[in-house]
Amino acid sequence: RAFVTSTVRHHRRVRFSSESPPPVSPHLLWLVDDADTLFDPFGTDPLCARLKDALGDHDVTVVFAVETSKHIRIPEHCGTRIVFPTGERTVDLMDGIPAGLLSQCGPDDIMTAGRAVLLREGNALWIQCAMAKN
Repeated sequence: RAFVTSTVRHHRRVRFSSESPPPVSPHLLWLVDDADTLFDPFGTDPLCARLKDALGDHDVTVVFAVETSKHIRIPEHCGTRIVFPTGERTVDLMDGIPAGLLSQCGPDDIMTAGRAVLLREGNALWIQCAMAKN
């Protein structure tokens, strides 16, 4: 399976596929949605290796979304994280949300759409993610 990626640089669009090398840039940003299969240690997709290389490259910023954190190694994969609580205390604690922060909110607060925790450099902060409507 091949993925087609668009790179927008200075209002100019460059297209390439997973079969060809990416264009040269001083700093790359990867946005990866549904990345669960790419973190699977038994994954055979060629993008698994490319993602691992990107995560280890200081000239690349990787933003990814996963449904489960079971294959994510922290902090190797994530210096900064936004974690959406599941409502299951054990899972939320394993995902790095501090117990003290979880106890500050009731179940309805935790399950509010867009409610998340920003985790960075040993700090944890409740945040609210929202999308503006035009």
